Amino acid sequence: MGAAGSAGEHADRVEPTVLLERSGLTDAPIEVVIESWWPRFRARFPRVRVPAAGFETFFSDLLKDTSLPKEVTLPAAGATSSTSRGAALRTAFHSMDLTERGVLDGFQLFAALAMLARGPLEAKVNFLFHLFDVAGQGSLNHAALSLLLDRTCAGLQSTCTCLDLLVPSGLPEAVADRAFQGKPPSHEMSFADFAKWWQHHSLIRRGLERFVAGPDEEVRLPCESDWREESFPELEAEWERMSTVTIPEPKSAPSGASGADDAEACSDHLVSAAVVANLQQKVRATLQERLLNGELENILKAVAMEAQAALA
Repeated sequence: MGAAGSAGEHADRVEPTVLLERSGLTDAPIEVVIESWWPRFRARFPRVRVPAAGFETFFSDLLKDTSLPKEVTLPAAGATSSTSRGAALRTAFHSMDLTERGVLDGFQLFAALAMLARGPLEAKVNFLFHLFDVAGQGSLNHAALSLLLDRTCAGLQSTCTCLDLLVPSGLPEAVADRAFQGKPPSHEMSFADFAKWWQHHSLIRRGLERFVAGPDEEVRLPCESDWREESFPELEAEWERMSTVTIPEPKSAPSGASGADDAEACSDHLVSAAVVANLQQKVRATLQERLLNGELENILKAVAMEAQAALA
């Protein structure tokens, strides 16, 4: 949310990482995330932080839930047995734990799960409002709005391929500053004001479009001609830097290989080239941003885990 490519461009839909998708946590009905998963998570983890073991146990139980109405279908996990499902959830956890602290932020996690759920965009963003309205007062102050934007962007960056979804480090704070510009320090944004604000904000709407599966998910929302154009010239240099970092193209497989060793080497190269080509589009933008932030270890970790998943 609040992330974008070049103004006026309509980019491809963002997809979850292979590792998260295999866990079965993506593409759940948004009403299940809101009415079932989040209340249970908040009750189980009141500090809104979940360790690896708790993550696996909690979501394993959720994915086996038989109390949901028959018309509600959860996404099919890549793993079917309880053992393989647990392994898939453990792998998904570690793919999101980029700082290797062994704990995930629940607000960040559920902001991402909501955006990757299926259902109306309006319902997803309304949930974000209530998620970060921690006191339940029906309003957000400047700090809460900034946190909503920051945690949502961070959650999506750790769970999605994020093709060309560029988020300068100062963007969440800049967007919140603009929203509260001219308001007294004590001002709070009501739910109605929040809805009007994001639905007409060009940068936010273009970012959110990346999570829309079809026009039915944007029913009743203002069309592009009604959006209010917003620009942040103070961040243009960083946007430009992020968009110009390049990742080398995979080399073609060697030709003329002969002999058992050469044949094996050629086969390995072909597999590697195919994996790289398949992963390149998925990780390019994420790598671009992390490369700029100097997160080399996280880059290597993300590529290794995606490659392992692709070869499995």
